[in-house]
Amino acid sequence: MNQQNNFENIPFEDNNIEAKENPETLDLNEVNIADEVAAEAFVIDDSKENAPKEKPEKRKKKKSKIKKILLWILIVLLVLILSGVVTLFVLIQKGKSSLLNIDGMNLNPGSVISNLEVEDEGRTIEYNGKKYAYNEDMTAILCIGVDKESISDDIGQYGTNGQADALFLFAMDTSNGKSTVIPISRDTMVDVDVYSGEGKYVSSSKKQLCLAYSYGDGKEKSCQNTVKSVSRLFYGLPINSYVAIDMNAIEVLSEKIGGVPVTPTEDFSYSGFSYYKNQEVVLKGKKAKVYVQGRDQTVLDSNQSRMARQKQFVSAFFGKAFAKTKENITFPVDVYNTTKKYMVTDIDVAEVSFLASCVVLNNLGLQYKSIDGEVVAGEKHAEYYAKDETIYDIVVDVFYKPVS
Repeated sequence: MNQQNNFENIPFEDNNIEAKENPETLDLNEVNIADEVAAEAFVIDDSKENAPKEKPEKRKKKKSKIKKILLWILIVLLVLILSGVVTLFVLIQKGKSSLLNIDGMNLNPGSVISNLEVEDEGRTIEYNGKKYAYNEDMTAILCIGVDKESISDDIGQYGTNGQADALFLFAMDTSNGKSTVIPISRDTMVDVDVYSGEGKYVSSSKKQLCLAYSYGDGKEKSCQNTVKSVSRLFYGLPINSYVAIDMNAIEVLSEKIGGVPVTPTEDFSYSGFSYYKNQEVVLKGKKAKVYVQGRDQTVLDSNQSRMARQKQFVSAFFGKAFAKTKENITFPVDVYNTTKKYMVTDIDVAEVSFLASCVVLNNLGLQYKSIDGEVVAGEKHAEYYAKDETIYDIVVDVFYKPVS
């Protein structure tokens, strides 16, 4: 009895434990609560479906705002594109004005050429019974290869700044792209302005053309002096610009263009490099420099064979350069910027852009004109005497057009 009473008096935390263990005695209130929980668990959230729909006016405002943003983006892009086009156009026009400038022209061979009448400083001539007018779409650029490793060095004393080893007069008819390269022998005898070591004018006397560069500061003054002598050789022909490069530039240019393919016309070895007749070679780096620079100075007319190699190199280089410019009008500017430190020039980006536009807009025809003459042995060096008639025939053929 006592045991039973003690059992009944044990405190329980949950007096309903027996009922919970026995399903038959479950409290109905608890069942209702469970059902409600279960029901809530399976309720589908249709708040989005039942949400109030956006008004048509609001949707229209959003679309209009997006259109305005896209329109402004398009306008900004067009402005950027047009700015680039306008900038390029302005550069081209500026370059055109500079490269076609013939102010101060005085093209007159005097009494040297027979059957010639000259009017208006040479803008109009009558030659061998035919009348010609100077083609004002022509531009002439003197290209000079200097026999120095670097022309970016400090200015030295006049007379010690290297010589013009290679000279090419590049002429382009900018109206149709027809271009002419006129190689000029470094040994050509012409009037050269001579300066003292301090840069003071001394006199003008007949000397090898290559020395005109030496009688200068190794930079602009040397180029200008060379231009003056070449202009004299061509009877006062206007030469619009110049570009002088040192020997290292040949290495850089040949690499930049991806190699220059040539086929030697004779066996030639110099400075550890050999080139074989009729075997094509792609000139790059130092191999290119040696090909256009090397010669046997013990042979009187060795410069003539070197000029032939230089002509090959220039022709192949221009061919590749023109093709690349056709693909990309900025290629000449890229070359200009790459080689700027190896050259002295008065050509700027505007003039390069103008020349590039001429290349892109026209199918270029490149031709060569050779100056006939004779090589003789001078007191110390070879001397080349050009024939006056040949030079003037070239001037008329390249820079004039018949008047109908």
